[in-house]
Amino acid sequence: MTSEETREDSITSNLDSISRIYREGFDDVIGRGNLTPDMLELLEGRVFTSFKYIHNLPYPRIIGPQMLAYELLELAIDPILKSKVRIRIRPELPMPLNDLDIFFYIG
Repeated sequence: MTSEETREDSITSNLDSISRIYREGFDDVIGRGNLTPDMLELLEGRVFTSFKYIHNLPYPRIIGPQMLAYELLELAIDPILKSKVRIRIRPELPMPLNDLDIFFYIG
């Protein structure tokens, strides 16, 4: 609760929704493939595909897309658990419009 991103309910619920979409986007490969360079490339493609799916979902203009952009911080085999891949993503999420200043200048 130390920043707008963590205290805004719309941000945290939006991130929950995005997390589910990403998790479902990888369901068909977990436990079904081997960790090879091809698999890592496939996973990186899934990160992008999941983002495009989220970004292109229909939305009202007043709300906008759930996710504006992302930065892939890490996609690597875990150094200790060799059968695990770590994916770290920094999403750019829209902030709610909670305040508005309007100024009028005359003359």
